[in-house]
Amino acid sequence: MTVIQPDADEVVEPQAVYDWSAQLSRPHELLKVAECGHFFHGKLTDLKDLVLPRLAS
Repeated sequence: MTVIQPDADEVVEPQAVYDWSAQLSRPHELLKVAECGHFFHGKLTDLKDLVLPRLAS
């Protein structure tokens, strides 16, 4: 499982996601996207680069 969290999310508090992720018992990775809001405006290429390799595996 992969959790991708923008660090400037204006809809969901990033720290709430970090705390939730830290409590998960299931193995996962948490990816923090710098200088990015909830809808990944201006960062969709970066998001694609994070997602595509994980979909292939």
